[in-house]
Amino acid sequence: MRRNPVKITTLALMSLAVAVCGQTRQPYTVLRVIDGERVELRSGAMIRLAGVKVFPNLASHRFQFLSFLDSLVISKAIELEFDEDLPASCGYLWRDSLLINVELLRRGWMQVWEDTTQFKYRDIFLAAENAAQQNKSGGWKLAAFVDSTQAVGDDTVYITKAGKKYHRSDCRLLSQNRTALLLSQARVDYSACRLCASSASSPQKALSLQPDGKTAAVQCWGKTKKGDRCKREAEAGTKYCWQHRRK
Repeated sequence: MRRNPVKITTLALMSLAVAVCGQTRQPYTVLRVIDGERVELRSGAMIRLAGVKVFPNLASHRFQFLSFLDSLVISKAIELEFDEDLPASCGYLWRDSLLINVELLRRGWMQVWEDTTQFKYRDIFLAAENAAQQNKSGGWKLAAFVDSTQAVGDDTVYITKAGKKYHRSDCRLLSQNRTALLLSQARVDYSACRLCASSASSPQKALSLQPDGKTAAVQCWGKTKKGDRCKREAEAGTKYCWQHRRK
C-alpha cells in the first residue's frame, strides 16, 4: 500500500535527489526512445526507466509524449544511475540536475509503480505524482473524464482545425476538413456542437456530450401548429417539453 507523499516543493525534492545521488551517475548516449518506458543506449543495451510506467490514458497523446521525451534525451548529455535494489536493466536518467523520471511524473505522463517495490527515490516520485494529480497535468486531466466516458462509450466524433466544438459525422456544421477523435479524447479540449447536443438519437446521449459534467439543453422534438420544431427545452430524460409531452 502506498505511503502518503511528503508535502515538499519540487525544487526541494530535486535538490534532495541530487544530494543523495552523489557520484553514482555515469555518462551514456541514448540512441532512441522505444516506448516511453524504455530507451536504447548507443551500446545496444535496453534500459527501463526505474519506478515509472506510462499513464494508461495517453493513447491519444502518445506522439506528444514521445516527442517530449525525445527532446529530453536524444543527442543530449545524459547520465545513467542504477539502483542496487532494482535489476541492472532499470535506471534513472539524469540531464544535469534534472531527474527525467521525476520530470515525466511531474508532467503527468507517467505514474509510479503500483506494487510494493522499494527504490531509492520512491518518496520523491510519489510526491511528484501527487503534484501532477492535484494540478490535473497530462494523464490526470484525461482521467477526470473516465467515469462519464464509460457510460457514453468511445463514439467517434470530429473536430476542425479552427473550431472549438466537436461534431457527429452527420452534422451540417461540420466542414470537409475534419479530424476524427474518440469522444473521450475530444471532450478534453472541446465542447459539443449545439446541433449535435440537441439532435442526438436519445436525450441521455445528448446530455452526455457536455464536458465537465455540465448538462446540455436538449431542444424539444415536438412540432408547432405551423409544422416547425418546438423551440422549448425538453424536460430531463425525455425528448419533449412540458406541453408536447402531454400530447
